[in-house]
Amino acid sequence: MTETAGQKFTATARRYFHIGTRTRQTAAKRTDLMEAIANACYYPGYYTEATQAAFAGAGNALRSWDKHVEGYRIAGDLKYRMECMSMWHFTALLGQLIDDCENVGQAEVWFQNLARELRPQMAA
Repeated sequence: MTETAGQKFTATARRYFHIGTRTRQTAAKRTDLMEAIANACYYPGYYTEATQAAFAGAGNALRSWDKHVEGYRIAGDLKYRMECMSMWHFTALLGQLIDDCENVGQAEVWFQNLARELRPQMAA
């Protein structure tokens, strides 16, 4: 079975940043991860070949994140929920975003559906 781009990104990010199941998410760690993606996209050869390919494949996810999450286009409760995730779950969420969305427009619908799925869980 072949790995998807999102799965490769998730595995590479967890290895590169030493993320375990109990690693807490902080703004600094999230920023470091996003900067690593940007470096791979804008500076070819910044990382080793395998790491470069995995991080550069996350360019659309980075742009989608910047526009919808950092640009406050999603619901505040969803943004809060994503900020409370562990880094393990956060990297998995980015990997899913990579696999499901090819552009920023698709990501908008993806975030709306994610909010719709998570709202019942947040109310409980």
